[in-house]
Amino acid sequence: VVKSHEWGTEGGYTVGTRILEGTGEYAGHTLKIWYQNENIMSWLDGEPWVMAPDLICLFNEDEALPQLNPYGEAGTRQSVIILPAPADWTTERGLELFGPRFFGFDMDYVPFFK
Repeated sequence: VVKSHEWGTEGGYTVGTRILEGTGEYAGHTLKIWYQNENIMSWLDGEPWVMAPDLICLFNEDEALPQLNPYGEAGTRQSVIILPAPADWTTERGLELFGPRFFGFDMDYVPFFK
């Protein structure tokens, strides 16, 4: 469930942070997602979890539709689905263009699917 969602535009990009509170088996956990048009970086309970170029996909459970940024107000029920990055994006050059460091995060890409 969306706890908070703040966004704006910077340099022509839609940039924001969404915080989800877990339910069911994820009750008691918090997921923070930062996006710049696309969902780029996430932290589960304060620890890096999924990052670009892996795909962080959100679905609005109330509407049974993909959740587009910047929509998704507090209280909206959302599901998170993770998909592996296309192989080209995990190359050295791909990570230069779409890895965490490109977006200003001081960390190397750690694939979600190992």
